[in-house]
Amino acid sequence: CLDMLRRRKGTNKDEVDEVAVNSGIGKSKEQNTTGEDSLRAVEKAVDSENSIILVALFLVTFVIRVIFIHAPPSIVWDETHFGGFVREYLKGQYFLDVHPPFGKLIYTFAAYIFGMEDLSFSFQFIGDEYPDGVPFVPLRLVSVLFGSLAVPLLFLICRELGVGRLASVFASLLLSVDNAHVMLSRIVVLDAPLCFFILFSFVCSLKLRSMTRKKRVFGLEWWSWLIMLACSLGCVLSIKFVGLFTIFTSAILTFWDLWDEWTEENQSVWATIKEMAARALVLTTIPLVMFFFFFVLHLSLLPNHGSGDVFMSNDFKASRYGFEDGIKGFDTMPLHIISGSKVMLRQTVSSPPCWLHSHPYEYPPTYIQGSDLSSSGMQQVTCHESRNDYSNLFEITILNSTQVFEEQSFDPDFHYLQQDDIITLKHVVTGKYVVSDTVPGPVTQQAFEVAASSTTEDGDKEPLFDTWIVQVLGVTDPIVRAQQSNIRLIHVKTGANLQATNERLPAWGFFQHEVVGTAIANQVEAMWMIDYHDQPLLDGKPTTAPHSLSMLGCVWELLGVMFAANNNLKGEHDAASSPSSWPWLQSGIAFFLDDKRETQLFFIGNAFVWWPAIASILVCLVVLLVYALGEKRQYLSPSDARIKFRERMKILFLVYLVNYLPFFVMKRKLFLHHYMPSLCISICILVSVIDHLCLDVMHSTFANQAALLFCGVLALWFFVQYAPLIYGLSLTSEEFMQLRWMKTWNIHVFHPKPIPED
Repeated sequence: CLDMLRRRKGTNKDEVDEVAVNSGIGKSKEQNTTGEDSLRAVEKAVDSENSIILVALFLVTFVIRVIFIHAPPSIVWDETHFGGFVREYLKGQYFLDVHPPFGKLIYTFAAYIFGMEDLSFSFQFIGDEYPDGVPFVPLRLVSVLFGSLAVPLLFLICRELGVGRLASVFASLLLSVDNAHVMLSRIVVLDAPLCFFILFSFVCSLKLRSMTRKKRVFGLEWWSWLIMLACSLGCVLSIKFVGLFTIFTSAILTFWDLWDEWTEENQSVWATIKEMAARALVLTTIPLVMFFFFFVLHLSLLPNHGSGDVFMSNDFKASRYGFEDGIKGFDTMPLHIISGSKVMLRQTVSSPPCWLHSHPYEYPPTYIQGSDLSSSGMQQVTCHESRNDYSNLFEITILNSTQVFEEQSFDPDFHYLQQDDIITLKHVVTGKYVVSDTVPGPVTQQAFEVAASSTTEDGDKEPLFDTWIVQVLGVTDPIVRAQQSNIRLIHVKTGANLQATNERLPAWGFFQHEVVGTAIANQVEAMWMIDYHDQPLLDGKPTTAPHSLSMLGCVWELLGVMFAANNNLKGEHDAASSPSSWPWLQSGIAFFLDDKRETQLFFIGNAFVWWPAIASILVCLVVLLVYALGEKRQYLSPSDARIKFRERMKILFLVYLVNYLPFFVMKRKLFLHHYMPSLCISICILVSVIDHLCLDVMHSTFANQAALLFCGVLALWFFVQYAPLIYGLSLTSEEFMQLRWMKTWNIHVFHPKPIPED
């Protein structure tokens, strides 16, 4: 019983023996009940002590995060977004966000309970002061609560993995004084609830793993933890799509457990199959139902027109608002396109959406002042975010139509636009044609410039410079249909695809999106849709009347738009950083700056938590390599401690890598806070390595306590030094300057002393 307890709890011998004596283990048979009852008594006593520790950790963490919660009384970092989304929920106006709705619904519920009276506040800029009618403190307290609940979970994770109690406590304490986690737990962002549910899912997975190994399957406790895991996975996925990493991790751990069980001797195959079926049913059904439910609730709370309408199809809007009001400003239009049709071309995947546009302003002689790179000097062609602009209209002329119609329903008097047709695009307002050449693009210089030119300019425009080949994408039907078909336009002379980039033109281009010709095929950014069509000759012909979508259809379309918008979060951002820089804290993020009060919030991790954590991963790899070589060459004899350490590290490395490595292949903008789940796991690795080396290798309790205390003191010192950047406290210029440990830590200095000249 004692051995089982030690393996399960990771408690050192003295602690177990003390509890065992108090519980009756080791006494004679007459003095004791069955061994199983004694073990359960010990487990109950240990769980009681753990409960006291969990409560203490929560209270300490809560105090650290709740003090000065009102400071600053202004918008901080992404409160511009999530505070604005709360306002839209309460107003019932439809909006689009790249994240699933559950996290935003949590904050909306708090705003509703505490009475958000001022719905006119725009949440527009960082630093805007909150009016009295916005309960920003209760909203921030939601983050405080989730952040405080996440810290004790690290203790549970370490204990379930067999780490000693002292080391497990220090794991939670290190996270409680991590400046980055404290910051994210004090403002209205999704990271605090996301991190909590990720860690809670890990705890549930470990509990199930423990019960499976102890053959306590299908009991009430087992079902409880399985259902809680499923609910937690549903919450993670419904807060951010990175919750897929947690689902993937839980799936691997589940298959790992079942494989170990399957390969055991005397294990019933039928019992393993039943457990596999139960887990698969619960862990797929409940998360998917929750995910769909939160989207249904999301749409139900937004019955009115809003800023997100522009992203959605007419079918979606008609289904949501009704057929009379659903396509407000979007009249039905002819379905098919012929020569002379006036159209608006919308880039299919852009976020925010933009329309092909031109205006009577020319490209400057050189794109950048002082540069040798010359432009064509012709009329600009851009992508404009405003749909209601007459300058978005272009007239299509079909020069060479294949006209292979198999369906008898098409009118033979008209030549409908279809696959491989060659067309020109004439700007309706200026009468000039969309052209391209090998002139480098204004911003994307590896692409070709797209401009507008007249056909009557004394030969300035060579033949074929204004002709484009139509390609219909994704369907076998070759006919182009308004508001339905995705098309690509390929320049006849250069072979380049017409594409709107994520880059914006300088002031001379009115900061509109750049349009270029790119030679890279299959670019999703080169997909266009005819969003508006006017052709009086087609009156009475088939139109683009919207169709009703089911709720599932609306959710499906919304998911597609969200994924497209998320993938378009590209380009440069002052606060963006590379995943390779995160563990080393190479840069931070300015969350808030107040020149008047000379205060700031600067997002940076605790260096004496982050750096030892990543160093412990390297040390662990070296230790595991030494063990492998030593046992291979028989320098080391088999050891239970090493076996348990390897198994523990396999689990922790799995969770760490699954939550970290995918960011290296993402093409969207990434930020330091994306590393937070991996940081939590790296802290577990840190205390595990210390615990193993000191207790199992050195057999020194003093060394273990000294090492943990040393790390804790350093982390606490750093936290105190950088606390003004968390709580918005004022410092002198010299004190702010002293906090710049690295040149890349761009902590603002309000009154820097002039640098003396040599």
